[in-house]
Amino acid sequence: GLLTTSIHGEEHTIAWSTIKETGWKLVLMIEPQEITTQITSIEDELFRIGYFILGGMVVFYVIFFLFMAERARKMSEFISEPLASLNDVFGEIGRGNYKVKPRDTHVLEIEETQNHVIDMGRKLSDATKALMRSEERFNLALEGAETGLWDYNILTKETYFSPKMKQILGYKDNELKASLEIWMSIVHPDDQSQLDAMITQMIHGEKQRIQIDVRVKTRDDHYIWNSVRGGIILDTNNRPVRIVGTNSDITEIIAQRSQNEQLLSDLSQKESDFNVLKEESTKDPLTSVYNRRYLKEFKF
Repeated sequence: GLLTTSIHGEEHTIAWSTIKETGWKLVLMIEPQEITTQITSIEDELFRIGYFILGGMVVFYVIFFLFMAERARKMSEFISEPLASLNDVFGEIGRGNYKVKPRDTHVLEIEETQNHVIDMGRKLSDATKALMRSEERFNLALEGAETGLWDYNILTKETYFSPKMKQILGYKDNELKASLEIWMSIVHPDDQSQLDAMITQMIHGEKQRIQIDVRVKTRDDHYIWNSVRGGIILDTNNRPVRIVGTNSDITEIIAQRSQNEQLLSDLSQKESDFNVLKEESTKDPLTSVYNRRYLKEFKF
C-alpha cells in the first residue's frame, strides 16, 4: 500500500509490503521533500547534461561550418584563379594579341580549355593576317583602277562608302555621310527611279546583280557619270542580307563615246554626200543619163 499522513505535524509518505516467506510487513516511511529534492537534483543534472550536449553541438556545428567555409573559400580560390587566367587569355585575344602564352591553371579541364582557346587564337591570327593581305590587295586594285567601294546592309540599313568613292565625288573621307538616302539624293533626278528600282529588286531578292550608268552630283554641284556595279550576298537561308558594289567615274568614257558617235554620224553624212556628188557627176542633170565620165570608169 501507499499513503500520505501527518506525523508530529510533518507530512510523510508511507509505503508497505508483506514478505510472503515470513509474513512480516516491510514499511518505508519518507518525507516527500526528500523525494522532490532528489527528483529536482536529477532534473538539474539532466538539464546540465542537456546544456552540455547542446553547447557541444553548437560548438561542433560552428567549427564544422567554419571549416566548410574555409574549404569553400580555398576551393573558390582554386577555381577562380584559373578562371581569371582564362578570362585574361580571352581578353588578350579580344584586344588583338592572338599569340598568348599558356598559363598554369592547376585544373585539367580549364587547362584544356585554355589550350583550345590559344590554338583558336593562333588560327584567328593567321586568318586575320590573310584577310588583311587580301583586303590590302583588293584596295590597291580598286585604287589603281580608280574605283570606289560601297556596301549596304539590308538588315541594319548600315551603309559604307570607301574613301575612294568619296574622292571620286570630290569629298573628303569625313565630309560625306554614308547612307542609301544620301546617295539617292545626289543621283540625277532622271536616273534616280531606275537606280532605286534596281536596288529595291535586289533587296527583295528579285535581282542578283546591278549594272547601270548614272549621273551623280559632286561636291562642286556638277554631275559626272558613274558606272555602278554590284551584287547581292545571301545568308544560309538564301535570303538577301547585303549589297556590295563599286562605282567608277566614266565621264571621259561617256564623252569619248559621244564624240565617237558624232564622228560616225559625220562620217556617215559625208559618205552619203559623197555618193550624191558622185552620182551627180556621172549623170546628166537634165536627162539623168550617164555621161562620158561614167563611161570612162569602165575598161573595155
